[in-house]
Amino acid sequence: MDKINIDKISASFRSKKTELSYRMNFLSSDRRQTVMALLLLLIPVLVFIPSDYFLFGYSSDFAHMILARSFAIIFLGATIFTVIKSENVFTTDKLILASLMINCCLILYINLGRPSDYLQNSMLDILIVFTAYFLIPNRYFFQIIPAITLTLFNLYVFLFHKEAATIVTSIVFWFSYIFANIIGMWTAWHLHIYRRRQFRTQLEERAVTEKLQIAMGEINTLQGILPICAKCKKIRDDKGSWNQLESYIECHSEAHFSHGLCLECEETLYGDEEWYRKLKVD
Repeated sequence: MDKINIDKISASFRSKKTELSYRMNFLSSDRRQTVMALLLLLIPVLVFIPSDYFLFGYSSDFAHMILARSFAIIFLGATIFTVIKSENVFTTDKLILASLMINCCLILYINLGRPSDYLQNSMLDILIVFTAYFLIPNRYFFQIIPAITLTLFNLYVFLFHKEAATIVTSIVFWFSYIFANIIGMWTAWHLHIYRRRQFRTQLEERAVTEKLQIAMGEINTLQGILPICAKCKKIRDDKGSWNQLESYIECHSEAHFSHGLCLECEETLYGDEEWYRKLKVD
């Protein structure tokens, strides 16, 4: 079996065939985890609808917020349905990435529409960053892209559209997002590498087991007491029939016979023949 290499940068197998085998092996558990994570992302989209009403009342701004949230809900729902039904993991990865990017755009739009002193949702957005890294088992780079995008969006909003209460608030805001991304990237990378090393070990053990089974299949030994005729040397089988020694061994093992004569038998059979004596002299 050829050595299975892991690309340390992308945290994936270098062989697309091995990577696909790995993804299909964990498809069931990854599918459940992805669906649960996407459902969790739906919760804040729905829960914060009342806050839009309290901030804007029945206005065009409120209608725009509802429209944006509705679009995000529909796309998240379509993504969940596709994740459940689809067997193409690589296409599903791209759809999940697209869904998360749309969610990031929704968050940007909502944060831009909030008052300049409204910072209550910042910590929730950090939880979404952690969700992208830890709860959605997507490709490593596909985990990084939405988390970094959401971070940059929120830093942009914080710098140019918000009024931080104190310097401490600003420091905590910046530190929280930077720390969340560093921890997220580092931990997600190690999880990807660890799971693939485990899978590689399973493949190597499976290959060794298959080779051992093939080798054991080629070994067919005779065991126990064999009843053999003292004169003709025939062997009695389980059915009571007497078989030639050669045919019995060939039937119960992988051995085959090629016939010849030993020196004693040659002398017994052909010792009196003139041609045999001349052959021995030559």
